[in-house]
Amino acid sequence: MWLGFLTIFQLASRDRPRRVARTSGDWAFWIGAACLLDRIELGILTFGAFLALFVVVAGLSLITRALTLLGLEKIKY
Repeated sequence: MWLGFLTIFQLASRDRPRRVARTSGDWAFWIGAACLLDRIELGILTFGAFLALFVVVAGLSLITRALTLLGLEKIKY
């Protein structure tokens, strides 16, 4: 939750686009990792499926960073 608030604060204070993109990518990674850990704790996921989805979450984090940076630079943030 903290990284989500920090991203909003950085957008409001017009922080550097790379810093905002890094924070939003970190936020996406930690939310995805927390969801996966919750599912493995409940027994819904096996460890092999967890590892595969963890790679997907890491990729989505990178995609989030890239799209945030592209969007901020496109609107001349």
